[in-house]
Amino acid sequence: MPEGGGWSPEDITVGVGERLRLRLTSDDVVHGFAVGKLSVPAVDVKPGEMTETTLTFDRPGKYVFYCTRWCGA
Repeated sequence: MPEGGGWSPEDITVGVGERLRLRLTSDDVVHGFAVGKLSVPAVDVKPGEMTETTLTFDRPGKYVFYCTRWCGA
């Protein structure tokens, strides 16, 4: 969940090749969820709605997830 200029939880650990299913929601405005180093499009995270996305990481490493919309949080 987008929270105070960041996301909650801040860290997620997943193994190489494992599928990570995320259910995302917002409690204020529309946010855009994206993960650096992955070639998957950002998804809109709307207030009061549940957005699902599934990611698979094919290499070990740290991947940064971030909001693609400027909201001033």
